[in-house]
Amino acid sequence: MVASGALAGIMTFGGLLRPLTEHGLNGGQVLRIISDLMPAMTSYSLPIAALFATTVVYGRLAADNELLACRASGIGHLSVTLPGLLLGLMIAIASLVLNCFYVPKMTLDVERTIYSNLATIIASQIERTHQTKLRDMTVFAQSAQVPPVDPARPDDQVVVLSGPMIVRYSKADPKHNIPRLPREFFMARKATLHIRPNRADDEEVLMEAVLEGGTKFPRDFESGMQVGIEATQFGPFPLPSGIRERAKFMDIYRLKELDADPTRSIKVKSILGDFVRDAQVSAAMEQIIAELDASGASAKFQTGEATNTIRRGKKSPVVEGATLRLISDPELEDHPIVLQQHRGERAALSVQAREARLHLSADSERARIIVAIDLFDCLIDTGSGPIPRASFPVRFSFPMNARMLAMQNRTIEDFLADKSSSQKQRATLLEALVRLSNRVRSEMHARASFSVSCLILVMMGAAMGMIFKSGNFLNAFAISVIPAILTIVLVVSGQNMSEGIPNSLYLLPNPVTNPLNPLYAGLFVMWSGNVIVLVIAVALLWRLHRQ
Repeated sequence: MVASGALAGIMTFGGLLRPLTEHGLNGGQVLRIISDLMPAMTSYSLPIAALFATTVVYGRLAADNELLACRASGIGHLSVTLPGLLLGLMIAIASLVLNCFYVPKMTLDVERTIYSNLATIIASQIERTHQTKLRDMTVFAQSAQVPPVDPARPDDQVVVLSGPMIVRYSKADPKHNIPRLPREFFMARKATLHIRPNRADDEEVLMEAVLEGGTKFPRDFESGMQVGIEATQFGPFPLPSGIRERAKFMDIYRLKELDADPTRSIKVKSILGDFVRDAQVSAAMEQIIAELDASGASAKFQTGEATNTIRRGKKSPVVEGATLRLISDPELEDHPIVLQQHRGERAALSVQAREARLHLSADSERARIIVAIDLFDCLIDTGSGPIPRASFPVRFSFPMNARMLAMQNRTIEDFLADKSSSQKQRATLLEALVRLSNRVRSEMHARASFSVSCLILVMMGAAMGMIFKSGNFLNAFAISVIPAILTIVLVVSGQNMSEGIPNSLYLLPNPVTNPLNPLYAGLFVMWSGNVIVLVIAVALLWRLHRQ
């Protein structure tokens, strides 16, 4: 118990070092992490502690000639070894129970303690490195602070950034060798990030950014001018939780559930949700383009009591991912793009512009399509004459139609079987399924292999302690630690091999069960350490028995 406690304490403080330096934990969080990590690390220290105890006891028996007395009394080496084997069996069962049920829960509690306040983590990263990455954005800021929690909204978190610059990136397209490129730049005097829980997903949050006093400009603006903004906002958009779905956080029941049905995975569901939202945005984009290409060259959006209508110029709309650009030819047209808003029969807003960018996003939770329109080089009709503005933002949403709503019921099998799905989507789903299957299976085998090693290491410690009759049991322990380290290294190496999946595997039929799947080589390596140590331990015990 002394050896186990000492090793567990060392590993606990080693595990605490990274979150303490990177996330700026407070005193309460440190105490909670220590209380969770200490029992969890005990399960990993038990095999080495049992090996140490067994080597010391049997080394003393050999050094004090107690083994000689046992043999003179008719008690053989195998009989003397039985208490050690019983200890090893008890430690193996305890290790298996801890690793299958308690350790995953405790390590998950540690992660939840670290990421319990995402606003504090973002502010800490800004203060240390002046930048943080959020989904498809990189946020730079001079400083950050977390204001007190609003009693009316205790679950919401807020981060206030000073002098921020936000860079939004486009998605990479490996098929056409297009890297991840900056798409839009925001610079402001102040930005407020609002983070709230996502009711549809316990581990996911929604973030909305509000910028005050600054500029906004796209990467490729034709007129080459930047745009001043008084206040603008974008989002809400899902922000993945810092608590990633990892096999080490799952108990044995959850692992067996995912092994039987990988579609229950949070990661797989998140990918499926992104595909569904992309499909809904594409359907909305097709609807808007069809209306703009019709004879009226205008699209109408009904948003409750208000009706928003946008009319394009002579040039056809240009689609850039989830953004629709309406551009004009300054030599042929003068402010041809018109946005009008009516409330009932009364005109509430009328804006003419040379260029418009419509960015669409899907809010599946509320079944609405969010439209953020940025009008550039504008003339705003106030009734008493037009007022020129460099830019004018408009934001509204409209309900999804039946086709978009039906997309929310699409399953993974639908995307894999649908020929209209892109090759990238199918490859992404297959990659997620294979990686999940390999991680789940390798984790189950790793826990079993680690627990079995407790019994085998005790056998090795007993044999080595009895062989070293000089009483120098520390040398016996040092030699016994070598196979222990070998076993642990092979278990970890087998897990890494199982997760090192080549891209060519996704092109083969049934990649999960395909013989070329590295999972099978990883399982072989994972169990090879136990097999090698077991053979050595049995050979040594048999040699002692023959004596």
